[in-house]
Amino acid sequence: MIDGLNPEDPGWRALVRQLERVAPPSCLWLYSGEPPRPRGELLRAISDLRERSEASVPTVDPAVLDAPDPIGARRFAAAAMWPRAHLGKDFTLAAMARAAMHLEDEGALYLVARKQKGGKSLAAAMDRLFGDVEVVARDKGYHLYRSARTKGLDETLAQSWLSQRYPISDPRLDGLELEAAPGVFSRRGLDRGTAALIDAAREQIEVAPSRVLDLCCGVGPLGLWAAARWPDARVDLVDSHLIAVGLARHNAARLGLEGRAQVHAHDGLDPALFERRYDLALINPPTHAPPEALQALVAPLARVLAPQGRALFVVNRAGRILEALEAAGLRAQTLARGDYAIVSARAGGDD
Repeated sequence: MIDGLNPEDPGWRALVRQLERVAPPSCLWLYSGEPPRPRGELLRAISDLRERSEASVPTVDPAVLDAPDPIGARRFAAAAMWPRAHLGKDFTLAAMARAAMHLEDEGALYLVARKQKGGKSLAAAMDRLFGDVEVVARDKGYHLYRSARTKGLDETLAQSWLSQRYPISDPRLDGLELEAAPGVFSRRGLDRGTAALIDAAREQIEVAPSRVLDLCCGVGPLGLWAAARWPDARVDLVDSHLIAVGLARHNAARLGLEGRAQVHAHDGLDPALFERRYDLALINPPTHAPPEALQALVAPLARVLAPQGRALFVVNRAGRILEALEAAGLRAQTLARGDYAIVSARAGGDD
């Protein structure tokens, strides 16, 4: 189960029952956890590559799904969605538009939501996009909505939802402007934790690093700032969020930094990078990561940091990251406390 998607939830059950009843010959399952296995062909769209580990059906990431060929041209008899509210309504609208563009003529989108917690608004959006919407099931406050692709589909609106982008600019980025999109962390501006980490790096790093690691890079503010600040540095940016990875690559290319800034899709540090030695790692880890996830994230640092290399973290509270760093054999100390804590770690020697 990911992101709180509960297979025992009434909304989930209503969605599954409907698909079992309709039994479409093919179905695109959008960002909604592991689908059941009714009759027919299934393709599961994912936003984070970690979701592949639990998948029992073929998966596809957004960049491949949107490509003109080969999968981008696919059409499905049905599409299914259980919106992930924490990713934002704009992400749900983009997913809805993606579903519409991949439906066959008369193919149907099924979307389940609580009527009083966003359901009415999403139903109105479906009506606006498809030209019609109906409620096909109700269960304990959930409504299951259905729209079909007909000549009433507003493809212009669909493309506008799919192409929504947000500029990220901040004085700390030294003139760099990044692009973000629905579904990624801090898509409407530079988050305060990243800003605090940039400030700390300016203060703490006196000798220009030759190789930099940006772990949990998002759309790339830390790694691309580092590549621009230190023109001789080579930077590796790593994230598991596939939409963010695509945007980080796009931003590197837009800024002319792709020759020195490589973006890797991986959950944690990619083993392909283990032979590299980093002078500096800049890490803004997931805020609510459990202790075991933090330990897995930092464990490889003792191996990949150069002898005098260091890692700088920004966290809400220092306690858990200090424990994880100690367990990984790294020497760590808290440099600053405030709304965010800055933690410095080295593989050996005194900080």
